[in-house]
Amino acid sequence: RSAMASPWLGLKFHGPLEVRPHAKAGGGRGVFTVRDISAGEMVMREEPVLRLLQREGSSAHVQLAELAVKSSDKKLLEKISWLHPRTLEDVSKEGLKAARARHGESAVRLSKELNKTRFDPDACLLIILKMQLNAFQGGLFIRMAMVNHSANPNLHKFQPGGNVDGDNPNASEARAIRDIKAGEEVTWSYFSPLLEATPTYQNHLFVHQHYVIPAHFSDQSRWPHPKETLEMKEASENDPDLKEFKGNVSTMLSSLERKLGQLEELLERKKITIDDLLGILESLPGIHLLGPRHVVRARAQLLVARACQTRVLSFGSDGESGETGFRDVEYAACMLEALREVEDIQSLYLPKTHIAVGATLADAHAALTFLLAKDRSYLYKRFP
Repeated sequence: RSAMASPWLGLKFHGPLEVRPHAKAGGGRGVFTVRDISAGEMVMREEPVLRLLQREGSSAHVQLAELAVKSSDKKLLEKISWLHPRTLEDVSKEGLKAARARHGESAVRLSKELNKTRFDPDACLLIILKMQLNAFQGGLFIRMAMVNHSANPNLHKFQPGGNVDGDNPNASEARAIRDIKAGEEVTWSYFSPLLEATPTYQNHLFVHQHYVIPAHFSDQSRWPHPKETLEMKEASENDPDLKEFKGNVSTMLSSLERKLGQLEELLERKKITIDDLLGILESLPGIHLLGPRHVVRARAQLLVARACQTRVLSFGSDGESGETGFRDVEYAACMLEALREVEDIQSLYLPKTHIAVGATLADAHAALTFLLAKDRSYLYKRFP
């Protein structure tokens, strides 16, 4: 491709990276290393050119598109023009049909607000799609938008304020989660580490983000299909409920993940306790059919660990004396057990240097330290 056809070829990075044509990737480009990179090394740092404003009544992608088209910064609009899709012709017929159904009204509204001086409805729709395919939760990053997705990534991207050094709350950074050879493409996962390998979640997110699921995508995952990881030892092959379940595996998992997402929100807002959570998880349809190393089970166990941690740290005691109660020791042990199971699942597909594995081990260390300090005899009895 020529520089005019692919203006991003001249895009400069602040790290050991460069953009190159990549025919098999979305947008026809990828980001590659120009030298060897060690695990843990920071390879990208960038501040968003557009920040997401939380506002009800409009999707995040539409909000960002509105900020873009109303901006007086000509350089910003030029940079956005580099992003995929560059024209609506770059979108499949099925994808464009879905895009018009989802965002058509927003595109028309936005065009009317601008009096069609610069953007007709199709131009506004194109900007919305650029935001949908390239923006992150923290906003729009031009350079980071060039990095492709992989189910087995070699980078981990931090949201603004989540960077390791903590010295720049406005910048998002990416660090290597394993050693990367010179000339290798750098990728990260658009999914949560615990969910990145589940085909059900892949399909859900790609339909939401890209409308069309790439045919080759499922081949990139090392995780077996959920049907192969479901444990149904206690069910009879002649059980009609089992047959119905086998025919609706994806529906069952999607339902479980939606409910887990709701529970995560409740826990974040401190609207649910660990005791409530355990009761709800016990009654969730289908959760007992998950194998011991299923990634959706790992998500549930992470939720349990966080709830236990909240209980121990927030309350600290069962009485008014301020001394740690026996139930707090039990919660710490429950947290440790949950994190041990999470680590077992993560070890199947995440490298030891992955930030998610480090976070799990750090939390497990905190639970273990608490138990050692408060009741060693209980610890040794619970974990002989």
